[in-house]
Amino acid sequence: MWSATGGRASIRQVTVALPRVWRTDALGCSLKNLLPASSAPEEGHIRITTSHPVFGDRPWTQQTQGCGRQGDFIQMGGDLLRAASNDSYAHSARLLLAEWAKFRWGVFDERGHANDPLYPPTFRDPNTHQFAATSCSDGVVKGDTCDPSQPGCTFSPQPYSNNHLSSSLLSFPELPTVSFIIGLYKESLAKSFRAG
Repeated sequence: MWSATGGRASIRQVTVALPRVWRTDALGCSLKNLLPASSAPEEGHIRITTSHPVFGDRPWTQQTQGCGRQGDFIQMGGDLLRAASNDSYAHSARLLLAEWAKFRWGVFDERGHANDPLYPPTFRDPNTHQFAATSCSDGVVKGDTCDPSQPGCTFSPQPYSNNHLSSSLLSFPELPTVSFIIGLYKESLAKSFRAG
């Protein structure tokens, strides 16, 4: 978060609430202090659940307010936390960071979605007449394009052909070189940081 926001934001403190039905006595040997028995927060900002029928284990943010207003919560499947390698952890961290930006600062995806007539996954470039990804990025995103009027049209970026991109996490957080939150919301984020 620190590098993605240009040194403007970081998370100072995190509280993890475990369900009371979980056995925590086995955790005692790996913790400096025993877990305090306290009441869980009324509403958690990030909720770890079973796999979601649409998003799977990938984090997603429920946002019922408009731009610039904090979201309701982030939900993600618990299997995302069981990464197999450092690359898996980095991938999960980028996905979660993009959702945190949406949750905290009330920003939205900078990419299109399959079967969405308002925000399609691709568009026809007026100059080249070729289909391109609907996104906010600092370069052309390479991937398999399709006509969004066709059922099932989605856009998946080619992970190893987009090393020239460094932004935006709100477009393609799954790309390893993407590490900045810029795009349309840069100024609104700067105002949010100044305001507190």
